[in-house]
Amino acid sequence: MWSSAFRGTGRAFRGTGKKANHFGQGRFARRQRSTIATDVPIQQKSVSPVRLVFRGIGYTLAASAAAGTVYTAYKLHKQYQSWENVLDAGQRFFRTMHAGALITWDYKWNLYNLDEDSEEYKTTISQIHLRTAQRMRDVCLKSGGLYIKVGQYLAAQNHVSPREYTETLKVLQDRAPHKLWPEIEQVFLEDLGAEPSKFFKEFDQTPIAAASIAQVHHAVTHDGREVAVKMQYPEVRRRFGVDMFTYDLVLELLAKFFPTLDVRWMSTEMRSVLEQELDFMNEARNAEKAFKNFKGNPTYYIPKVHWDLTAGRVMTAEYIHGVKVTDVKGFEKMGFTSKEVAHKTISCLAEQVFVHGFLHADPHPGNIFVRPNPKGKQYGAQVVLLDHGLYKQLSDPTRILFARLYKALVLNQRDEARKVCLEMGITNWKMFAMAILMRPLDPDDIFGPEVSRTQRLEMLRNREKLVLYMQNNFAKRREEMMSMMRAMPIELLLVFRNNNLIRSINHELGVPVNRFTLFARYSMKGLAASGTETLAGWRDRMNFEWKLFTMDLRYWVEGILLRVGKKVGLIPSDITQEGTKR
Repeated sequence: MWSSAFRGTGRAFRGTGKKANHFGQGRFARRQRSTIATDVPIQQKSVSPVRLVFRGIGYTLAASAAAGTVYTAYKLHKQYQSWENVLDAGQRFFRTMHAGALITWDYKWNLYNLDEDSEEYKTTISQIHLRTAQRMRDVCLKSGGLYIKVGQYLAAQNHVSPREYTETLKVLQDRAPHKLWPEIEQVFLEDLGAEPSKFFKEFDQTPIAAASIAQVHHAVTHDGREVAVKMQYPEVRRRFGVDMFTYDLVLELLAKFFPTLDVRWMSTEMRSVLEQELDFMNEARNAEKAFKNFKGNPTYYIPKVHWDLTAGRVMTAEYIHGVKVTDVKGFEKMGFTSKEVAHKTISCLAEQVFVHGFLHADPHPGNIFVRPNPKGKQYGAQVVLLDHGLYKQLSDPTRILFARLYKALVLNQRDEARKVCLEMGITNWKMFAMAILMRPLDPDDIFGPEVSRTQRLEMLRNREKLVLYMQNNFAKRREEMMSMMRAMPIELLLVFRNNNLIRSINHELGVPVNRFTLFARYSMKGLAASGTETLAGWRDRMNFEWKLFTMDLRYWVEGILLRVGKKVGLIPSDITQEGTKR
């Protein structure tokens, strides 16, 4: 929530007034302090009427704050029926507000009056980014639940977030805290009505996986079926109201202090999505629907739900033996290549977006497994989607518009792309295209016409200069970006998240496939399935395939040039066709 607010914000924080060296990092701490003569007698000054008025106002505000705190505590006690729960809610709230205040002041104090092009600015802002990420990580780990989910999302934004953020917060992907069995046993008893021994021959009380709002246990039913039992943490629903209040308050403060980052319009959609994710019956329905959508296609698989062992906070599904989609050594031992796995994974998710219109909105590597296809070796790898709590059903008009737009962008049909964006209510179609493709249509979209060819080449060779330039450029165009996002259909928010995670997976696998042409094929497939657009004649089909072939050929050549450039030292080793490795 705090990540993008503090990028390139040196000028935004400049203010006036004296400062205390709270962080020990400010340049003003180095100023020589003036001395006061001690032999001059101190004269008593009378308090002016104006000061008395302001003092009275201060006392009134303090009393009002105290009364508000007491009233809020009373309301929370009525809601939670326990002062222990009220204290927990208060601690989480004030922990977040305290961290937010420190983060804001850290940036404001240490970036005051610094030239953004100076070396001192670059060093200082890197240090602030690191401290900020560490504070956010600590708040997420201490608060758990929805905080972990927010931290995981920030960690996945490796194309826009500073490296300090992504490197520090990525521990949240694998270090989500879990509960001991006595702490979570009551959830099982309340939702299923009996001890695990009634339903299972074997039940491992040690979780095999832990996520932001739940953990998973391995079990074996009495008839010998292996299952995964997902159990929600007992405090998650109780904390939801306070956590969402805190989230809304953070958005309000963000809009107040940084008007160009006003994202309050996202709040209603996020609340709706998270409420659905807390209902495991809803997750089970999502899994069943996704299973039916892929029925008859052995390449993709959704674990079957055991409805008799599923309730609001407990979900039981078929256990899957496999490896994470990014575990290259793991699936290579099975005989599969990165190219095959990437192609099938991206195709699976593209089909959900463009054909089904019912998409997995959290396809991070931990939620996608690869295993040998049970139908036989000739089928190769099978992609298995897990964790179906966060899904989005696109309306047909939105799905069709998005499919038309993606097809037009990949095939470089700019007039059609501009037309579709206008139908969506978006005027800045080039910025929207860059947000979707995560790469510019033209070099000027990154550098601007004021940057010479020599400067561009220098930035492409120097990753730090390129990243800094792009961050500063984004900061300058932030208001334009936010205006564009407010104009787009709200449904596309989770499509953007899905799209970014797909890019990230392809990136981690070494970019073995061209995701743009894959998406173009599925966008065309989705349009044909809806009857909106078809390739009626053989000439249309040949033209479409020729354009995709030339794109793939160009992509292949770019890959060769990139590898050669790395070997001769012209291109940094952490640059890929998907961007910069973090």
